[in-house]
Formats: sequence, structure tokens, C-alpha cells
Amino acid sequence: MSLRNRLQDIIQQETPTNAYSNQLKKDISRVEQFTRDCDRVLPTLHDSDSIDKQIIALYDTYGRIPYNHDKNDTINTATTSVILQELIKKYTSPKPPTTIDLSFLIAQLEANNKEKQKMLQTLHGSLSPAFESPLESKVEEASQLQTELDEFIKVITSRI
Repeated sequence: MSLRNRLQDIIQQETPTNAYSNQLKKDISRVEQFTRDCDRVLPTLHDSDSIDKQIIALYDTYGRIPYNHDKNDTINTATTSVILQELIKKYTSPKPPTTIDLSFLIAQLEANNKEKQKMLQTLHGSLSPAFESPLESKVEEASQLQTELDEFIKVITSRI
């Protein structure tokens, strides 16, 4: 058999739709097996009398991963794409703009601003006339002392 004939046989055996249907069959059988396992376990959970047994059974069930899907699981991929399309439609639908009345907040901020301005004016009014810096008088006094010391040093150095 030539290479060309073998390639033609392979192409005829597995068409892309056939491969897709085979993958779907595998996914369906895996999900059916999972549901059979769940159906088998559920009666044992309902038959137990005490709540302690139910809690232990739930912890045991949660501790295991009963169903691991393949990375290329077509059922989950299709379900996810449908859910995502619905969410996109939901959140991209045009919504009318909402108008919020902020006049109350603006009035409150203006009242706070006026109150703060009055407080500043009161502080400036009480500080300005009463407060005089003593630095200028101290600087003048220090310069007079400096000149007196310089004269005294000259007198002392001239006597020596």
C-alpha cells in the first residue's frame, strides 16, 4: 500500500465531524458515569439516621474530587461559552444614565467652607493686633551689647 493510499484511508476514516462526535460521546459517557456514581451514593446519605454520620459522609465526599473533566471537555466548553455570551449580553445592554442629585452635598460643603472661613478670620483678627514679635527688640539690644563689648575689648587691648 502506497503512502498516498494510506493517507486517503486515514482522511476517510476520521472526518473532523466524526472526531468531534467521538469526543462528545466520550464526554457524555464520562458525565453519565459521574451521575451513576452520584445516584449510588445519594441513598446511603439519605438512609443514615444521625446527623453525625451525614456530616462525616459530607466531609468524606468533599475530600474527594469525584469528577475531573479533561482540558478539552467539549460539554464544559460549550456550557461556558453559552454562559459567557449571556453575561456579555447582560452587561453590554445599554442602560439609561442615572442622574444623582448632589445639591444637598454641595450645600453642606459650602456651609462647611463658610464656617472654616469665619474661623480663619477670627483667628487672624485675634492674632494680628495683639501679637508683636520680640525678635526686633532683641536684635537691637544684641547689637548694642556687641558694640559695647567691641569698645571694651579695644580699651583693654590698648592698655596691654
